[in-house]
Amino acid sequence: MKNKNNQISESKSGSASRSLQITEENQREFVRIEFSTPIKIYFLKDASGKFHEEDDQTALNGSLLNFSEGGLLIETKDEISEGDIIFMTLKVKDISEIKNILGRVKRVDEEDDISIVGIELAGKDDLVDDLSQIELDLMGDRFSHFKDAIKSLLSNHANSENRQGVSS
Repeated sequence: MKNKNNQISESKSGSASRSLQITEENQREFVRIEFSTPIKIYFLKDASGKFHEEDDQTALNGSLLNFSEGGLLIETKDEISEGDIIFMTLKVKDISEIKNILGRVKRVDEEDDISIVGIELAGKDDLVDDLSQIELDLMGDRFSHFKDAIKSLLSNHANSENRQGVSS
C-alpha cells in the first residue's frame, strides 16, 4: 500500500527495513527501491587486475541500501575500489537467496569508517572487455544477471503464495 510519500509499507518480519521506499530522480534511468538487507561481496577481478578463481574467494560483508534495474548502492566497512569486478549474494527476507550477481564498482565514497559503494549491475556478456577469454571460461555458467534473478525470485514467490492460497 502506497502512502503520499510514495512509500510502500511492509511487515516488520524478515531482514527488510520497515518500509520499502521507491524513489525516482530525473537524472536516473531507473527507479531506485530503498531496501535494506545483508549482502556478501566477492572479488572476481580487482582493480589492480588480479583475477580471483572460485577457490580464492573471501566474502566481504555489507548492507544493501537500495537497488534499481541498473545498479545497487551498498555500504561496507571492508576495502573495495572503483573498477573492481565483483559478484554478490543477498538474502531477500525468508523468501530466497540471490547468488552470483555480477557487478562493476563505479563509485566509492568514504564516510568515517564506512564505504558507500555504487555498483553497476552486469551480465557475463558485459564483461568481455574487462576479462580475458580464459577468465570468462573460468567463470562458467554460475553467474546470473540481477534482472533475471529478480524475475525468478518474484515468480517463485508468486507460485508459493498461490500454492498456499489453494491449500488454505
